[in-house]
Amino acid sequence: FPSHDIALRVGSFKDSGLIQKEIATVEFVLASSQRYISTHAPIIELEHLSQHQTIGFSSTGDGAWKLASKNGKISLRLKHKITANNFITVCDLIKSGHGIGFLPRFICRHELASGEIVHILKHWGNEGQPLKMTLPKQKKISKKVRTFMNFVEKKCLEYF
Repeated sequence: FPSHDIALRVGSFKDSGLIQKEIATVEFVLASSQRYISTHAPIIELEHLSQHQTIGFSSTGDGAWKLASKNGKISLRLKHKITANNFITVCDLIKSGHGIGFLPRFICRHELASGEIVHILKHWGNEGQPLKMTLPKQKKISKKVRTFMNFVEKKCLEYF
């Protein structure tokens, strides 16, 4: 990371060597392709997920899906068929019919809008994860980095 001026990260993390600025809250959704849904057992309750192929994301700490609904919260541990370290890859695997994933809505918003993938168990989501701008601690932030930070903040206000 020290070779980068700035990074955007989803989630909470601790690192005293970084400046962190929260700029948005990211909503996660449970999603699948229509093809997968039509060829597998119905998914009506959260408990049904354990009978399905799931796609995990490797950078979520303990690997559990942290879900929330109006009735409470649950940390769901599943044995994933595939695990990726990139949410775009998770979205591509979902689109290809490989299973069900839990990913940020902004990653799959076009696919959800087009119907290429569908939001399942809509009453389950997450409480939102922070989107943070991070940069190494330094005495002075350069003008170009400050300009970029302001641009990203403005775009996030429009997007989220």
